[in-house]
Amino acid sequence: MEVNNNMNSKIANTLFKGIYCEIKSFFLANSFLKKYGQIDKYKNICMLVKKKKKLLLFPYSFTKNYKINDIKVYKDKKYYYTLIDNKKMYIKTFPQLRAKRYVKNIMLEQDNSSPHQYCNKNFEINQNDILLDIGAAEGYFTLKNIEKVKHAYLFECDPKWIKVLEKTFEPYQDKVTIIHSKISNIDNSEFQTIDTICSKYNINKVDFIKMDIEGFEEYAIKGMKNTIKNNNVKMAICCYHTIDQEKRINNLLEKEFDIETNDRYMIFYYDFDISKNFLRHGVLRCTKKI
Repeated sequence: MEVNNNMNSKIANTLFKGIYCEIKSFFLANSFLKKYGQIDKYKNICMLVKKKKKLLLFPYSFTKNYKINDIKVYKDKKYYYTLIDNKKMYIKTFPQLRAKRYVKNIMLEQDNSSPHQYCNKNFEINQNDILLDIGAAEGYFTLKNIEKVKHAYLFECDPKWIKVLEKTFEPYQDKVTIIHSKISNIDNSEFQTIDTICSKYNINKVDFIKMDIEGFEEYAIKGMKNTIKNNNVKMAICCYHTIDQEKRINNLLEKEFDIETNDRYMIFYYDFDISKNFLRHGVLRCTKKI
C-alpha cells in the first residue's frame, strides 16, 4: 500500500508541475516580450510568442511540420510503438494520444532546425563507435545509430523505460547493453559515476557520449574524469534544464574540448525559475582537443 501511495503521489506531483508550468507559460509571455521584443536577433521568436500568447518550448516555425494526427503509433500487447527507419521503437504504457504526443516531441527535438538536435553533418557518430547513451529514455538516439555503432551502452534509471528498451533492442542484443542506474559524481546506494560503471563493465574505449539527464549533466561530467582523459571522445550534452547550466558545463570542459552549439534557443518553461533566463541553448557539442 505504501508503494502505491508513493507512486500516486509522484504522479500527482508530476501532473501538478506540468499543469502549473503550462498555465505559467501564458502569464509570462508579456514578460518575455518586454525583455526581448526590441532585440532584432529575437524578432522571429517574439513574433511567434506574441501570436500564440504563451511561451513556446521550441519557438520556431518548423514545429508546424509536425501534426499530432500525422503521428503513427501501433499497439503490441500493452505497449505502443512507432517506426523509426522501419525499426520498432517502443514507448511506455501511455494512452494512445499521449503516446502520439511523446513521439511528436521526439521528432521536434531531433528536427534539423531544432535547438535540441544532438548531431549534424559535421558532428556525428562514426562507423564502429562505442556509444554511451546516458539518459536513454525510449532509446531513439541509439536506435537511429544502431547500424553504425560497434556497441551501445544505454543508461536509464526509470524501470518502466528499462522494460521498453529491452523490447526495442531485442533484435540487437549482441551490440547493446542496458544499464539501470542513476548517474552522478558520487558512488552510493542511489548513484554511480560513469568511471565506476566503465570499470565494472570493462568499457575500455568510448567514442561518443550523448547525455540528457534532467539537470544532472554537470554532476555526471565530474564523475567521468578518467573516461574523458583516456578517450578521444565526442559529447552531445543537454544544457537547458537549469539556469546557467550551459555556462557551468562550459567551465568544466573548455580546457579539454572545443565546444559549439547551434544558433537556436529553447524556452524551457518547465523550470520554475525560467523568467531569470528565458532563452537557452539546447545542446552543447563537444570535441576533444588534439
